[in-house]
Amino acid sequence: MTATTLVERVVTAQQAGADHAPALPRRAVPCAARPGTALRHVDGPCLCFVGGPPPEFAPSGGRPTG
Repeated sequence: MTATTLVERVVTAQQAGADHAPALPRRAVPCAARPGTALRHVDGPCLCFVGGPPPEFAPSGGRPTG
């Protein structure tokens, strides 16, 4: 399934007033609305253009040592 198809399914489900949207993949995806930044969507594909959740910086993996 492509990101475009997934976005279309989510938007269609939201417009139809469905109680649940299709399951979104659980991996960090770069924000399409803010290319060239370190912002990622950890909850699925970028939905910034359709009012989706905002991006965030990807987890760093812990505190630096030193």
